[in-house]
Amino acid sequence: MQALGYSWIQTTVAKTEAAERPLRLNEATDLAGVLGVDVSYLLTPPLTGLSAVSQDFRELLRLQEITEQLDAEVNVLQEQFTRKQEDLILAREQYGEVLERIRAAGVVQDDYGHWTFPEVGHE
Repeated sequence: MQALGYSWIQTTVAKTEAAERPLRLNEATDLAGVLGVDVSYLLTPPLTGLSAVSQDFRELLRLQEITEQLDAEVNVLQEQFTRKQEDLILAREQYGEVLERIRAAGVVQDDYGHWTFPEVGHE
């Protein structure tokens, strides 16, 4: 909160938590942002008993759905990665074969990457 320009110190926090000082609307909004929660979270009394379990159960189902979706996405990406690895292996093999044919024809490459071709006789 101090980084946002409030002169909050430990006693300010303690009094705010104990409801011994009022919390201004702009403070509530910024505090919710600092805590990464919605402002309504700060204004709603904590749930107890069955209400709390019901809310937790809804959150559990939401997170389960997200987990299943991400798991499916990871599986697709793993399959794509495997195919790309196979493509890379094939491309490297083909590159090596073509390079061997070029070198067998007498073409050489210097340390700078320049290719030198053998002299071809003109008839």
